[in-house]
Amino acid sequence: MGSEIPRGFFAYPSTPLTIPEVVTAATKEINRSNAVAIKTWEECRVGGKIIMQEICKEIEAADLFCADLTGINPNVMFELGYAIARNKRIWLILDPTLTESRNEFNQLRLLTTIGYAEYINSDDIVKSFYKDWPQEDLHETILEKSIRPNLSATEDQIILYLKSKHDTEASNRLTKRIQATKIRLIVDDPRESGVQALSWYGQKTYSSIGVFCHFTSPAREGARLHNARYALVSGLAYGFGKPLLMLTEGDYLAPVDYRDLLKCYGTAAEALRKFGEWLDP
Repeated sequence: MGSEIPRGFFAYPSTPLTIPEVVTAATKEINRSNAVAIKTWEECRVGGKIIMQEICKEIEAADLFCADLTGINPNVMFELGYAIARNKRIWLILDPTLTESRNEFNQLRLLTTIGYAEYINSDDIVKSFYKDWPQEDLHETILEKSIRPNLSATEDQIILYLKSKHDTEASNRLTKRIQATKIRLIVDDPRESGVQALSWYGQKTYSSIGVFCHFTSPAREGARLHNARYALVSGLAYGFGKPLLMLTEGDYLAPVDYRDLLKCYGTAAEALRKFGEWLDP
């Protein structure tokens, strides 16, 4: 970095509107310290550019990644996974007064070991940032502290397969299809085991030759938190440069960040075809 001040990027949900208002006000105040220069995702709105590519470019250029996890927004989760994979220092916040926000964070369970700063207004964010002063220990990254030290020396070819939350026809056929390959599998089945730790997902994603995330249709029970978890793992895979298949049932408007990556299917046969197109190369 030389004499340049550290650069930061702030990710947060666009709704409710109070969140962008509060985070923007806090960011402006923090930037006045001239100790860090933080850019928000809303400042990345450049006409004609693919949003995901632009945001990833900004995260890549940043030293510090800040994120508001209120509401467990899937775009924010994908960006968080990408930032972790790109070895960025992470600083998280959450408004616990919004209905269910703390409960959702705890139910997700994936990030409970990281910690976050609580806030209600912009002053709270500024005070917590000055207290933590995260730009002073940029080497304290999740990748270096929790993922790389626990990597195995295996040379096996591994596909990380994150199964659908429900045993649909497509899920059953896809599982049989992937089990028929000669490639070793590591399967994360939400029905057979508890939620794995973030370090586990990071290690398995880093060591894999490909990652297959089977998202759940928003019309099905438990889809929101399930898909948010898979969005983070997808962000990890994308950041590590791994071949990634994000597959989901139904035809709906996916979150902006990974809209071009998520493949939708209507039938089990279509799901198998799209999986084969990804696996064969």
